[in-house]
Amino acid sequence: METKEQIENLLKSRLIGNVIEEVNLFNVNTQQYDIKDCDRQVVDGGIEIRLGNNEYFCFGWDSKYDFHNIAFAGFETLFTGEEPQKLETKNDYFWKNIIRQRIENINIQWSVFEVEENQQLHIPDYIEFQLSFNNRFLVGSMDFEEKEDELINFRFSLEGWITIFFDNLEIDRLLRENAR
Repeated sequence: METKEQIENLLKSRLIGNVIEEVNLFNVNTQQYDIKDCDRQVVDGGIEIRLGNNEYFCFGWDSKYDFHNIAFAGFETLFTGEEPQKLETKNDYFWKNIIRQRIENINIQWSVFEVEENQQLHIPDYIEFQLSFNNRFLVGSMDFEEKEDELINFRFSLEGWITIFFDNLEIDRLLRENAR
């Protein structure tokens, strides 16, 4: 089994320096959050990023372990259930600003899970992508509360929802509030 450092080095070597060519979001259940007044997206499935070298990186629901996981493959590699709903990102303001940007760095917070035969899996709670031109976004697996038409009290949970944050102030606040 690979160590956290080995996995992090692999992620950095394959992501940093690559260009984001396409982003696909997936829902696996019918409930969907479409909050228009904030700089975030919430999906119940996963995010799949096609990189400049035509390789895919996915952060999504892993059917084998019943929590979110990562893979250098398409979403269908992690999620083996019924056909997921693919969400449109091409005309989305935030994703249009991300496409064709180079990944300059990534920051990761990890969780460790004991699985079969005392093996440990190192799974990211979140990955913060730092891009060209000082842009960034954070992808995390999170629980939250719903208050009227607002989502509040975000906290990392590998059994939660895939939540993507685009606003720098919100990312900084989230990281401070959830610091371990």
